[in-house]
This record gives sequence, structure tokens and C-alpha cells, in this order.
Amino acid sequence: MSKIDDLIQDFADNVPNYISTAIVDMDSGMGVGSYSADPEFDASAANAAYTDFVQANRDALEILDADPLDTTDILITTNGMYLLIRELGEDYYMGTAISQDGNLALVRKKMEQYEDQFLRELPGASVE
Repeated sequence: MSKIDDLIQDFADNVPNYISTAIVDMDSGMGVGSYSADPEFDASAANAAYTDFVQANRDALEILDADPLDTTDILITTNGMYLLIRELGEDYYMGTAISQDGNLALVRKKMEQYEDQFLRELPGASVE
């Protein structure tokens, strides 16, 4: 297991109603680490598919003359889960899925608490 995978596992252990997490490289769309509590849920594939969505959000912010990296998080809701995406610097993002019984405020706080730890382990990422 990599240090990133260890951090994801620790994060998962601290998030009630956890389903999955992946850290994704924006350039390639490839997951650099992931964990899913549900063996049927492919966290890397699901989050890689959202790379275009994160880039579209950046493009929309540029059109609005806003900083494209100023997004705190992106929330996607489905009938069965919440997917919360948090950008990790310019080159990566973290996607976490929880059940709809989960506490979004808690997940946001946990993602924020782990952000610097992930950034320290990601190639080329910087902790501000």
C-alpha cells in the first residue's frame, strides 16, 4: 500500500456512511490512490469520469472572470449517495462518495483536515 492509500484508508475510517474515495490526476484522469468500502464500487473509474466535469467547472469560472482554482468543493447528488469533489491544488482532486444518510458537513471538514497530508504525498503538488 502507498502512503496515499494509507491516508485514504485512515480518512475512510473517520467518515461515517463512507462508500469510496479516489485521488485523481487532472491531466490523465487516472486515480493515484483509492479505496472503496463497497467492492462493487470502482472509486478510481467513477472519479476519473468526473475529471472532465471538474475541468468544465474551471472553464466556467474563467468565463465568469473568477479564479478557476477557487472552488471549495463540488457536490453531486444521486438517489443513493452524495459525491463530494475537492480540488487538491491545480493538478489533482479528491472525490468521496457517502450514502445519503451521511453528514455532508462532517465529510467537508474531514476532507479539509486531510488536504495538506494528501498534497504532501502527491508528485508536484504544493501545500500553501
